Amino acid sequence: MHLANFVFRCFPFFNTPSIIRVWWPFVRDDIVLFHVVLELSALHPAAEASPPNSLTARRAKEVMAECLRLLKDRLEDPFLRASDQTIAAVANLLAIEHSRGNVKAVKSHFSGLRLMLQLRDGLDSVKASNSIVADIVHWTAMAVADDPMQLPFEFERSDDPAPWLRVVSDPMRYDFSQLGLGEAFETTMANVDAISQRFSVVANNPSSEESVAVVDALALIIQRLLRLQFPVDRDFVIIALGDSCRYVGALHIFSPLGGYYPDSTLMSNALMHRLKSSLSIVLDSEYESDYLLLWLLQVGGISAVTLPERRWFVGHLASVAQDLGIETWVQAERALTYVIWHAVFCGVVFQQLWSEVEIHRQRMSGGGVDG
Repeated sequence: MHLANFVFRCFPFFNTPSIIRVWWPFVRDDIVLFHVVLELSALHPAAEASPPNSLTARRAKEVMAECLRLLKDRLEDPFLRASDQTIAAVANLLAIEHSRGNVKAVKSHFSGLRLMLQLRDGLDSVKASNSIVADIVHWTAMAVADDPMQLPFEFERSDDPAPWLRVVSDPMRYDFSQLGLGEAFETTMANVDAISQRFSVVANNPSSEESVAVVDALALIIQRLLRLQFPVDRDFVIIALGDSCRYVGALHIFSPLGGYYPDSTLMSNALMHRLKSSLSIVLDSEYESDYLLLWLLQVGGISAVTLPERRWFVGHLASVAQDLGIETWVQAERALTYVIWHAVFCGVVFQQLWSEVEIHRQRMSGGGVDG
C-alpha cells in the first residue's frame, strides 16, 4: 500500500496533525477500520489510473476483498455490527466506492449506514459516543449525495459545540440582520464568520480539542445553512439574496477542505449552480450593489474555478466593483473582509480571481457584462 498516503487518508477532512493523534489510535485498534483505511491509502490518481491487471490494482483488490470479508464477519456480531468503528468503516467504504463511481456499492453502503444508525437510535446517539465518527458519517454522506440540499443523515440536536460560535455583535462588520430574514439566518451567518476565523487559528498547530471542536462545528453549521427557511412575507428578491448567502456560506466553509476525501466537487458544483440561479434574481432586480453582493460573487467565482460559469461571475464582479468604486485588490480585500473572510485560505485564490476581473475590465473598455 502507499504508506505516504496512510495518515493523510485515515481521516477524511480537516486532518490536522492534532486531530490525527486522536483519530489514529481508534483506527489502529480495530481490524475492520484499519483494513478499510489501508484501502483508502491506495486511492490516488496514479493508482486509480493503473491497468486492471497491474500489481497496484491487484493489491487494491486483495485489500478490498479482505475488507469486505472482515466486514461480513463483523455484521454477524450482534454487539459490534453497529459499533462506532463499524460505522466509521462503512462510511469510509462509501467514500471509496464513490471515488470509483461504483453506484451499486454506494447504494449498498448507504443502506447499511441507515440500518446501523437505526440500531443506534440516530446520528446523535453516535455523536454522544464518538463525535468524530458522527461527523465523518455526516460529511461523507453529504459529499456523495446527488443533491446536497437533501441531507441523507442529520443531527437532531443543534447545540453550539464551542463557545467561539456564540454570536457577538461587531459594528465594524456586515450586519446580516438588515435583511430581515430572521434570527436563525443571522445566527448561522455569524457562525460561518466565526468558523472562518477559527480555521485560521487552528491552521497553526492547534490542540486536539480545538481541532475536534472545528470538525463538530463544520457539521453543525453546514446542516444549519442547508436547512434554513425564510419568512414567507419577505420580498422574493431578499429571499433570493438569503438563499445566495446560505449557498455561499457553505461554499466558503468548503474552500479550505479542497483535496480531502471524499471528493466534494459534485456537491460544490451543485451549490454553485443554485447560487447562480438565486443571484440572477438579485442582479436582475433593483437591488443596489453593496459589499455583500461583491462577497457573494467572489466566493461563487472561486467555486467555479474550472467551469465556464466562472466567466459569468467575473463579469458581474467587474460590474459590481465599478458600482462601488473599487479599483484595486487592496480595496476589494478590505470590502470582502468586512463581510466574511478566511484570513489564511482566501488571499491567494481570491486575488487570482480579482486579476481576472481586472483583465475583463481592460477587454471590455466600458462594454457590457459577460454571460
